[in-house]
Amino acid sequence: MPGGTQSRCCHRTRVTENSTHIAFVLEPLHAARGGHLVKAAVGELQDLLTGHCAHSTVHYRNPARPQVTS
Repeated sequence: MPGGTQSRCCHRTRVTENSTHIAFVLEPLHAARGGHLVKAAVGELQDLLTGHCAHSTVHYRNPARPQVTS
């Protein structure tokens, strides 16, 4: 992005010790065969968050179940 816009966007959206509500959205490139990769990535992300947040929740969605499920 010209003129440093990307840097400003990254600064504005970073997670800090003052962040209170954060959402990470993960999706596979190939929905039909990538679900297991998303679940593995979610597990890794939760491991990284351990010790840095008081609570985390995971919700899964897919075309067959568009409603959020835990």
